[in-house]
Amino acid sequence: MRLRELVMNLALKQLRSSYKNSVLGFGWSMISPVITIGVYAAVFSLILKGRAAVGDPSGLTSYGLFLAAGIIPWQFTQVAITAETSSYVSNQALIRKVYLPRWVFPTSTLIASFIEFLIELAALIVILGVFWQAWAVLWIPLLIPVLALHFLFVLGLGLALAPLNALYRDVEHVVTLFTRLWFWLTPIIYPLSLIADENREIWGIPVETIYKLNPMLWFILGYRALLFDLRAPALTDFAGMAVSAALAMLIGVIAHSRLQDSIVDRI
Repeated sequence: MRLRELVMNLALKQLRSSYKNSVLGFGWSMISPVITIGVYAAVFSLILKGRAAVGDPSGLTSYGLFLAAGIIPWQFTQVAITAETSSYVSNQALIRKVYLPRWVFPTSTLIASFIEFLIELAALIVILGVFWQAWAVLWIPLLIPVLALHFLFVLGLGLALAPLNALYRDVEHVVTLFTRLWFWLTPIIYPLSLIADENREIWGIPVETIYKLNPMLWFILGYRALLFDLRAPALTDFAGMAVSAALAMLIGVIAHSRLQDSIVDRI
């Protein structure tokens, strides 16, 4: 119970420090995805004539909603992983002074990002329900397992990256560069069907098959099914999310247990 309270207090402290002396407060957490969605929607929909796939069975054709269903989960992933990676370095003074289980730092950092993510999702659901499809709220319960698996996936990555970055500070720069590449390799601003329709191969392997090795694909497909198609994600999507979360947690826990005792002398 005490550890749970400690983690929550650290998360809330981070949130308060992020919005200290801010007039809009948590409103700022929605400005970044809104601007990002607006820019991509303008470039790909108006200038490059990009179009989203039609929501099935919702019939939605709004490219902005299509983007929102992918970009909001992606930005949470990117921001959370980046923050988790630097969580030991950011809390180095506290780590030197007080002994705490090391995992509380990436976990509390993730929770702070997750709270902001939930606010953004809630705003999207309200907009979707009021202006497009009121029955979209019927799918909210199915968001819970998707959110839980997504949380575990990002936590596993953070548990592995945080101690690595404490030992080798180049890690956070590598993470920044990798997430930029990862964004374009994930069907966020374009539908997966665009890749499938091309029928291209790399070394004899269909590009679509290679895409399915990307763990974020399954989470984007899950969110997009619920928030754009307005239907339950396919069982294959849930399976992909579950396997991705399990592997990330396994790698994260093993890496963290082996590296955590080495960081005190390096930060």
